[in-house]
Amino acid sequence: MASVSETGWPYVQHRGGPAGFLKLVDERTLAFLDYRGNRQYISTGNLTANNRICLILVDYRNRARLKIYGQAEKPALDADHELTGRLSDASYRAVPERVFRITLEAYDWNCSQPSLPAFPNRRSLLRSSRFTTGSAHWNSKTRSCARGYGC
Repeated sequence: MASVSETGWPYVQHRGGPAGFLKLVDERTLAFLDYRGNRQYISTGNLTANNRICLILVDYRNRARLKIYGQAEKPALDADHELTGRLSDASYRAVPERVFRITLEAYDWNCSQPSLPAFPNRRSLLRSSRFTTGSAHWNSKTRSCARGYGC
């Protein structure tokens, strides 16, 4: 999750949980439980001054990336028992500290060209890769890359 500090600098910190931890609450709202981590609370503090965030979701198998832009709030676990229950997974052992509820502002599917699938021997894959980095523009109607590389 990327957030913005009071001084305007971006800050990115991994957020995770069990498979499916990010839940669609309604057509414009996502939510997830925030679990105890490094106890620095930088993202949480950033949201106090500026609630704009960005999530980047990566599907390595299908070589797809989704950027989600939104405004986050962090209600307490006991503020909405129904929502907290919906987000909870009894089989996951981590301790939740708060809820992150995100109101969707925009989203963007990235071109898959630079996304390398996850392989056990990634070094040999990178040496032999024909994928290159650079700017590419995704056409959501044709689901193709404007650069024409078949990405």
